[in-house]
Amino acid sequence: MDFVFVVSPNHPLATVQEPLGKAELAKHRGIAVSDSVCKLPPRSVGLLQGQESLAVPN
Repeated sequence: MDFVFVVSPNHPLATVQEPLGKAELAKHRGIAVSDSVCKLPPRSVGLLQGQESLAVPN
């Protein structure tokens, strides 16, 4: 599965020189698409441990 990193041109991360490190990313909330799986335990992919996150349904 491909991971797509997206920020608004006005977001503070848009001005950080690449590559973005975990320290820069952890300062900002990650947005995750909720998984609809019913028979397996929930999991998160692409979020950093301790990073604030927001789950959206789709």
